[in-house]
Amino acid sequence: MRKKACYFWLSPANDAMGYNNDKDYECLSVNVDIDECVVTNMDLISAAYVNFIMEKDNKAMYEYRKLVAAYDETAVKYLDYGIGLFRTPEVIIQGNIDPQNIEVVQASDIDNQYTSNRDLYNANIGSIYDQLTAMEKVAIHDDSTGLLSTYKQKDKEEYYTIEESFYYGK
Repeated sequence: MRKKACYFWLSPANDAMGYNNDKDYECLSVNVDIDECVVTNMDLISAAYVNFIMEKDNKAMYEYRKLVAAYDETAVKYLDYGIGLFRTPEVIIQGNIDPQNIEVVQASDIDNQYTSNRDLYNANIGSIYDQLTAMEKVAIHDDSTGLLSTYKQKDKEEYYTIEESFYYGK
């Protein structure tokens, strides 16, 4: 899905890499046809990448190709995305974006309807937290929020990423 594509945060509030806190980065806004956009789960591609790197040393926890396939298969059209569906939603646009459709903006000036996305995601998966022992851990990775663990339900192709610091001690 990421081949020959541009990918963006759904909004500045979804920046899980910490760019918003780095004065050397600039926030870009793009003007594109929303029918050409899909929203994907960045946690899955991050989990795939960690396993890809670990596979070189025979230490992968899970088959990275399955995680890439899940990343592609769970993508939803932009208009079908609901707040909290993915912890780290990113928008994929196939192809290039004309320069006249890109502008530098202040992240604080953007109407941020997705501010509560991560909190809602964490609240939604709170109900499955007690079931983690019945799930397979497929990756340990991190982002600016801290240590993450991605799990797969053993009986179906559903994946959940848990922020260890959020659930620590529950």
